[in-house]
Amino acid sequence: MNNSIDYPHGCSEFEIQAELYHRLRNLGVDVRGSVPSKCEDFGKFKRVIFDLVVFKGSTATHIIECKSRENTRTAPHQNSRQLRRYSKFGVPLIWCFHFDQIEETIKKVMTP
Repeated sequence: MNNSIDYPHGCSEFEIQAELYHRLRNLGVDVRGSVPSKCEDFGKFKRVIFDLVVFKGSTATHIIECKSRENTRTAPHQNSRQLRRYSKFGVPLIWCFHFDQIEETIKKVMTP
């Protein structure tokens, strides 16, 4: 048996989430990771786990969804199941696809 772990090329969603989390916390932002919630979807309740959620008090103010797709710099298609579910929460959704979008994402969170 030949087991091996290949060194990753590029960044993972986790690494983008971790960097955003760390930088927002250092700015005093109440951000939480892997936040579970329920969403009514076609008459059934399904569990949704948000990558990052920014809170003010106990109220969610932003949902941050991280992706690490190569050559992807725009949000998924408007008809995606994920986008439809997330929009039902009435909280602004921010997409972050690469490390070079972290600063822009932080600015969106910090802008009232």
